[in-house]
Amino acid sequence: MGNTDHVPSDRRRCDGGIHDTDNLRTTLARIAVRLEAQRCELFEVDEHRATLLDRWVASGMAIALAERRDVPLHWFPWSLGSVRPREYLFVRNAGALPMALVDHTERPEHRVVSGADLGVGAALMVPLTLTGHPIGALCVYWSLERQSWESESRDTVASWALDALLAPR
Repeated sequence: MGNTDHVPSDRRRCDGGIHDTDNLRTTLARIAVRLEAQRCELFEVDEHRATLLDRWVASGMAIALAERRDVPLHWFPWSLGSVRPREYLFVRNAGALPMALVDHTERPEHRVVSGADLGVGAALMVPLTLTGHPIGALCVYWSLERQSWESESRDTVASWALDALLAPR
């Protein structure tokens, strides 16, 4: 899984996505600060794929280059089937998980970027729903493995992420 086709960010930054807006970036940074996380991503989800809308990455965290925006649903965390709308998935040791798929690389074994490649130690996925149907997900990552996260913040950060997802673009 070891892909070296990434670079460390040299300052606080957001790798803007398809719907690149200051409000979305600000929301992702706000969520990351609230949870003391180093990486925060917002996805739009349909029955075929999860699409990365935007991400915020703290200084020192790696960012995959030439990364695909559409994530196959057979990948983590989408591969876990239908995560219940009011629940979340927290992985305390996420280094081995596939985190990105890179199209432009010379060696096929380097197409998959793992959490460890990007400096990710723990991961959180919070499903975002509208009228009980999944429409997106908030994914939050920490550089070190963690035993837990501030789950009492779940409703607050999910509300911020849902507002950002539903905002006009």
